[in-house]
Amino acid sequence: MAEGSKRLATGEEFSLEALWEGHQSLVTRTESLAAEVHQFFGEMRRELRQINARLDRNQDVRANVPATTPVARRGFSTDRGRFRETN
Repeated sequence: MAEGSKRLATGEEFSLEALWEGHQSLVTRTESLAAEVHQFFGEMRRELRQINARLDRNQDVRANVPATTPVARRGFSTDRGRFRETN
């Protein structure tokens, strides 16, 4: 294999030089993709921080409204034993 690695293959698409060029193009594309992903995540982090900062400011502005609790109805009792008479 070592002695044949310098020879051109048929059609020249599988020669060592062609494979090396293909590898280099993949490396270049991978590096550019990694840079774009890194930039995307940086932008997402920045936008999420801005959203959280806006939400924190809005929490101070909001008025705290007391919770509405239902009023007990007249004649409705959950204590059944109180009205039951035993002989």
